Amino acid sequence: MTWVGSNRQKFTPAQNLIYTRRRAELAAR
Repeated sequence: MTWVGSNRQKFTPAQNLIYTRRRAELAAR
């Protein structure tokens, strides 16, 4: 997932938080 490193800078704190929580939910499953 190289795109995460480049696009991560464009993400706002809110988007980054949502993205992190979304991954956490997927990992929980």
